[in-house]
Amino acid sequence: MKTTFLQFGIAALIIGGFVVLTLKHNDTAAYVAMVTPVLAAVFVIDHVNRRSDQQDEALQQITHQTNGVLTERIRDAVAAALAEGDQPGP
Repeated sequence: MKTTFLQFGIAALIIGGFVVLTLKHNDTAAYVAMVTPVLAAVFVIDHVNRRSDQQDEALQQITHQTNGVLTERIRDAVAAALAEGDQPGP
């Protein structure tokens, strides 16, 4: 959420700078060339962060499912083996 506010803040500053330069009848080409990579970097960083968060969630779910399933299978197998060992043989 913080990155979204940061993005909007940076975009507002860039647009504000563009408007000020335009109102003063100054050249905006150099300004646009300078701020475009900055704005692009902010959005790329946000995209990478969101993708990383999604991957972390998926890995957490996989880890939980794997560990939970394996633990349950081990408990069931041990319980079954102990139950077989307690029964008298033929």
